[in-house]
Amino acid sequence: MKYGWVFCVVAFVGVSCSPSSDDAAYSTSSNSGVGVTSAIESQTTLAASSGMAVAPTTTTAIAPTTTTAITPTTTTYPRVTSPVSVRFEELMSRVDDVPAIAWEHSQAILNHNLDVPGSSVELEVKIGPTTDLYFEENEKALRDGSAFWQGYDTPTRYIALFYNAADRPWAERQLVEYGEQSDRARARAGGPCPDEMTCTGANSGLGIGIHESTGVGVFGISQADSWDAYRTGGLQIHEYTHAVQPAAWVNNARGAQDESNRSAPCWLIEGSAHFTGISVAENEYASYLQLRNSQVRGRHLKGEFADYSSEKIFDYYNASVPYLCIGQKDYNLGYSVGFLTVEALSAVAGSQSSMDIYKSMSLGNSFEEAFQSVYEVSWDEAKSILATYVSLVIGRLFD
Repeated sequence: MKYGWVFCVVAFVGVSCSPSSDDAAYSTSSNSGVGVTSAIESQTTLAASSGMAVAPTTTTAIAPTTTTAITPTTTTYPRVTSPVSVRFEELMSRVDDVPAIAWEHSQAILNHNLDVPGSSVELEVKIGPTTDLYFEENEKALRDGSAFWQGYDTPTRYIALFYNAADRPWAERQLVEYGEQSDRARARAGGPCPDEMTCTGANSGLGIGIHESTGVGVFGISQADSWDAYRTGGLQIHEYTHAVQPAAWVNNARGAQDESNRSAPCWLIEGSAHFTGISVAENEYASYLQLRNSQVRGRHLKGEFADYSSEKIFDYYNASVPYLCIGQKDYNLGYSVGFLTVEALSAVAGSQSSMDIYKSMSLGNSFEEAFQSVYEVSWDEAKSILATYVSLVIGRLFD
């Protein structure tokens, strides 16, 4: 069985993920010249109209339940609906409400699901023998990610390896022990740590060896990254989400990860993971808004995307053709344009709605058909509205 993975090379502000194809497995794309431009000012907290009281994220960990099943975990949970939403035609007039509504719903889902016992995802967190962590709550962050996606197809098992450059051989051995072929283990362990001086990335996906429903995340650790708030929960949940995206395709003849990559546009691949990671990890709206804004600014691409006009964003949507968009020079726009697109869609139809697209596609629907079924509007109609909205938001951040 062959798998394509979602690779993330972290540069200054977060991850630059590039999912590889089966034919070019483990290739990475670096983030060139991208950095945070300045500290971001806090904005007004929750919109008064939201009406949703959200408690801070609890730190109570959910004990994992060991499972040996080889099919994805699917359990029926009550859906947490948002009492407030935004219609597509309201996005421009309610631009300040959108992030608050989307973030509040993510927090409401998390807090509800943390109180639901019985997460069936077996979680294993391992740390390299010479690795010193600058963040000690990696397991809690991954459990929060697992809790958030309860009720969806998820990995039966998720393995997370945290290691510095010196421990890269250890990571390779761990992957081989879990069933990965040696050449693929070497390439995969090297994704976050391409050389002895650089170990700052992360990648994640579904499937290792013959274990198609096992998710694996590898996280490079460098003390130079200890300042980055994104790495204290958001990154871990982002990567776990990449293992959830393909889970609905487990037992597909072509392989779950490959089928997922062939179905989803790149703005959705990274936008869904990035929005989930940050909105779930940040339990205060001010910190969410600050990290959201710094991530979008830090992903700013020079050259042809310097103006972020609605026309350019519309063209990006059209060029984000499933599978063909992977590895292209504009892939990193998934962390800015994709993030803001999914945030807007979350305000429209809920913070888990992007994963509903994946579920619908796994049932044989095209992306366009899946989008229509989830949002009750065609993608052709929605993308014009979203391009205008995202252009306005990014323009404000760079004014």
